[in-house]
Amino acid sequence: MSTSLASQKGCRAGLTVTALSAAVYACAVAFAASRLPDQPVARMVQVTGELTRYTSRANAVTQLIVLGCVTAGIGLAAVATSQWVPLRWLSIPHSDYWRTPEHAGQARQMIAWDLAVLFGLALIAL
Repeated sequence: MSTSLASQKGCRAGLTVTALSAAVYACAVAFAASRLPDQPVARMVQVTGELTRYTSRANAVTQLIVLGCVTAGIGLAAVATSQWVPLRWLSIPHSDYWRTPEHAGQARQMIAWDLAVLFGLALIAL
């Protein structure tokens, strides 16, 4: 398999993982929108368990949507950008080995996958 084909497969898989994580997050937001009470929704809870800030259901759902879109957008952009950013800009262990032309495609594939998992988990954790 050529190095460019390997990196394209890694990018495609990474974009798919990030998009699937975004879909799971969207389902969670839709579920929350149907289950949250009309008024008030707790927005901030102190360590003691005291609720200090409240918001409406519409505002809470809007905040969740914006936060998810921003996280998914950054994740998708990071995965896509990993395919063209010069490898010398990245801190890679054993860089002399991974920056050679015969290993650069595999390095990009691993970087794309790592970014996809990182942002996918971040989306699911939200």
